[in-house]
Amino acid sequence: TAAVCGVVNRLVDFLGLLTEVDTYGFFDFGEGVDPDALEEGDSVTVTYTGELGSEDPVPVAVAVEKEDA
Repeated sequence: TAAVCGVVNRLVDFLGLLTEVDTYGFFDFGEGVDPDALEEGDSVTVTYTGELGSEDPVPVAVAVEKEDA
Protein backbone atom coordinates (compact mmCIF):
# COMPACT_ATOMS: atom_id res chain seq x y z
CA THR A 1 0.00 0.00 0.00
CA ALA A 2 0.94 3.63 -0.46
CA ALA A 3 -0.69 6.99 0.29
CA VAL A 4 -1.22 10.23 -1.61
CA CYS A 5 -2.75 13.56 -0.56
CA GLY A 6 -4.93 15.73 -2.73
CA VAL A 7 -8.35 17.21 -3.40
CA VAL A 8 -11.39 15.21 -4.51
CA ASN A 9 -11.94 16.38 -8.08
CA ARG A 10 -14.47 13.83 -9.31
CA LEU A 11 -16.75 11.56 -7.32
CA VAL A 12 -18.86 9.06 -9.28
CA ASP A 13 -18.40 5.29 -9.30
CA PHE A 14 -14.69 6.04 -8.87
CA LEU A 15 -12.61 8.72 -7.12
CA GLY A 16 -10.74 11.33 -9.14
CA LEU A 17 -8.03 13.05 -7.12
CA LEU A 18 -6.00 16.15 -7.97
CA THR A 19 -2.75 15.50 -6.14
CA GLU A 20 -0.41 17.96 -4.44
CA VAL A 21 1.85 17.90 -7.52
CA ASP A 22 -1.00 18.82 -9.90
CA THR A 23 -1.46 15.37 -11.38
CA TYR A 24 -4.63 13.30 -11.50
CA GLY A 25 -5.11 9.96 -9.84
CA PHE A 26 -8.11 7.69 -10.32
CA PHE A 27 -9.13 5.06 -7.80
CA ASP A 28 -11.76 2.38 -7.49
CA PHE A 29 -13.39 2.15 -4.07
CA GLY A 30 -12.21 -0.74 -1.92
CA GLU A 31 -14.35 -2.61 0.55
CA GLY A 32 -15.17 -0.47 3.57
CA VAL A 33 -14.59 2.88 1.81
CA ASP A 34 -17.79 4.97 1.91
CA PRO A 35 -17.96 7.35 -1.07
CA ASP A 36 -21.07 8.97 0.45
CA ALA A 37 -18.85 10.41 3.21
CA LEU A 38 -16.89 12.42 0.62
CA GLU A 39 -17.65 15.53 -1.43
CA GLU A 40 -15.91 17.10 -4.39
CA GLY A 41 -13.45 19.68 -3.02
CA ASP A 42 -12.58 17.69 0.13
CA SER A 43 -8.88 17.56 1.01
CA VAL A 44 -8.06 13.91 1.66
CA THR A 45 -5.33 11.35 2.10
CA VAL A 46 -5.95 8.21 0.05
CA THR A 47 -4.30 4.94 1.06
CA TYR A 48 -4.34 2.62 -1.94
CA THR A 49 -3.07 -0.60 -3.45
CA GLY A 50 -1.78 -0.84 -6.98
CA GLU A 51 0.23 1.60 -9.04
CA LEU A 52 -0.71 5.29 -9.14
CA GLY A 53 -1.38 6.31 -12.74
CA SER A 54 -2.14 2.78 -13.89
CA GLU A 55 -5.30 2.27 -15.94
CA ASP A 56 -5.32 -1.54 -16.01
CA PRO A 57 -5.81 -2.25 -13.22
CA VAL A 58 -6.87 1.05 -11.65
CA PRO A 59 -5.49 1.52 -8.10
CA VAL A 60 -7.95 0.66 -5.31
CA ALA A 61 -8.55 3.09 -2.43
CA VAL A 62 -8.53 1.03 0.76
CA ALA A 63 -8.91 4.08 3.07
CA VAL A 64 -9.79 7.72 2.52
CA GLU A 65 -9.22 10.15 5.37
CA LYS A 66 -10.50 13.73 5.28
CA GLU A 67 -8.10 16.44 6.36
CA ASP A 68 -9.32 18.76 9.11
CA ALA A 69 -10.68 22.03 7.78
